[in-house]
Amino acid sequence: MTTFITVGSICADVVSQATSRLAALLDRNRCGSGAQHLAFCPVPLGARARGGPSDTSLLAFTGMLESAAQATGMDHLGLMMAQVPQARDTGLLSNLLLHAPTVGQALEDMVRLFASVQTGTALALTTAGDSAELSYRILDPSVGRSLQDSAFTLGRIYRHLAGIAGPQLRLEHVAMAGAAPRNAHLYREFFQRPVCFDARVTTLRFSAAVLS
Repeated sequence: MTTFITVGSICADVVSQATSRLAALLDRNRCGSGAQHLAFCPVPLGARARGGPSDTSLLAFTGMLESAAQATGMDHLGLMMAQVPQARDTGLLSNLLLHAPTVGQALEDMVRLFASVQTGTALALTTAGDSAELSYRILDPSVGRSLQDSAFTLGRIYRHLAGIAGPQLRLEHVAMAGAAPRNAHLYREFFQRPVCFDARVTTLRFSAAVLS
């Protein structure tokens, strides 16, 4: 019996925004005082997935981030990319959070529409008692290391949530599906919470009151 593996893809607009952040980040660090030369050879983004000619393989995208992190020695690269401001910071994530009537509605819409911009992954929102949990999981079996992609994806969502919810958003638990990096303290500083690594699923847990 033959088993067909569905390869994940990520839409060109998301890839473009991410690579723009990466380029801005590396340029900024090159110009910094005493910064080392941050040259790297990313995985080519020419591989196409079943999503169509405008899409890029999720494997190529995650490989690019991991390659850049290794070459530059910045094992918190995904988090740094999530923080880089961009003049045109639009798209599914930004628009839903800015225009939805509540945070909960924005996240529910984001979960429902996430597959339209990225396949081979799963975004989920669950509630239990007084807590809400947003989780991100890579389902594509071809993807190996993915800490940078997970940090970039959840880092962006957290940054947008913090921007609209303010002090009301206090994370209760943060988990990352990836080996603990050398600069784990930088993850703690970003999320303002200790981060558990080597988790099965990348997760942000916070008060369910934020949803309303």
